[in-house]
Amino acid sequence: MPARRKQPTRGGKQIIAENEATVRFYRNMSLVCGAIYNTVFYFFFYDHMCPLVMCMNILVTVIYVSCYHFMRHITRPEYSMQTYQLLDPGHDLNMDGGIGEHVKDVVIVASVTHLLALFSNKFWLTLVIIPLKALWLFWVNVLGPWLDKDDLE
Repeated sequence: MPARRKQPTRGGKQIIAENEATVRFYRNMSLVCGAIYNTVFYFFFYDHMCPLVMCMNILVTVIYVSCYHFMRHITRPEYSMQTYQLLDPGHDLNMDGGIGEHVKDVVIVASVTHLLALFSNKFWLTLVIIPLKALWLFWVNVLGPWLDKDDLE
């Protein structure tokens, strides 16, 4: 049986570079999906404009902007004031099971919903997946262990 190898550690500079690339990728994804939706909708389906479409478009745009700013905030590196050395590279967005993974999922769901809404307004209901996943994560990580704590004793 081969011996297990230790996972190589990633340096702070590599984490910073990967975080910047990840944030840039998801920013571009949201910009492209928003541009495609708005261009196609306003040129071809403008006569089908209704308050629901405008509100949902604004909601998805708010989701894009808030996820982008959140990812930028948690990946902000911290440097020493005197020596300008890297103290903390920020949160790793590519870490399995981290908060960055869930924020990336929100951007993906919003982007897919934005594009699918070109075919039918019923696809806006796909956004319900976001709070359902949040409730499921809250149940699994917070309430579930707290309610099952009596079984351990």
